Amino acid sequence: MKKGNFKAALVAVIVAFTFLFVGVNSGHAQTGLADDLFSVPAATYVSSAEAEVLLTDQVTVLYNFLQTLTPGSQQYKTTFRATVYYRTILAAVKDGKQVPDSILTGMGMFTTAAYGLYTKPEQIGLKQDAIDMLSY
Repeated sequence: MKKGNFKAALVAVIVAFTFLFVGVNSGHAQTGLADDLFSVPAATYVSSAEAEVLLTDQVTVLYNFLQTLTPGSQQYKTTFRATVYYRTILAAVKDGKQVPDSILTGMGMFTTAAYGLYTKPEQIGLKQDAIDMLSY
């Protein structure tokens, strides 16, 4: 398995199981990060081309994992929202936005109930996972 595919698969599994075991309602926000949810920290981010590959792999892994879950279950809903989040970031990268701006675009999903309500721990977790995946 290529390094990028392995990293994307690992991140997807970690995200899914973190929310499954911790519970999306029982997590505690980290001080500072929750207060600054809608900004992306300065970091060295991967190129747009590399981000596109990483995000495509991530979406594929999440989508494949989603197919194994029972629709309507909490794990299905959590994984579905993660899939939508990463697809939104991917679409922004493909539209020519810089990687940090694309992450912010993905975070716009947190403000709508169209795909279900994201809990604060889920928001923080998804944001941090995207930053970790797309920076070095």
